[in-house]
Amino acid sequence: MENGLVSDGDLVVMTAGTFNDREILVAKNTSVDFLEAIRKAGGVITEEEGLNSHAAVIGLCLSVSIIVDVK
Repeated sequence: MENGLVSDGDLVVMTAGTFNDREILVAKNTSVDFLEAIRKAGGVITEEEGLNSHAAVIGLCLSVSIIVDVK
């Protein structure tokens, strides 16, 4: 990570359990259980959610980059 930007060399994690600051959170979908991880995330990628989803709305509120509906 350089200048606060997330690069492709950063760690990708699959769960919210042991999540470090500025990592990319990759999940099938999100819920309120992911809120703390989303707050710390450098970005979030979800497979099943859309523009009005939990991840999209929370990401917008917290100014976290979100990519949704990835197949």
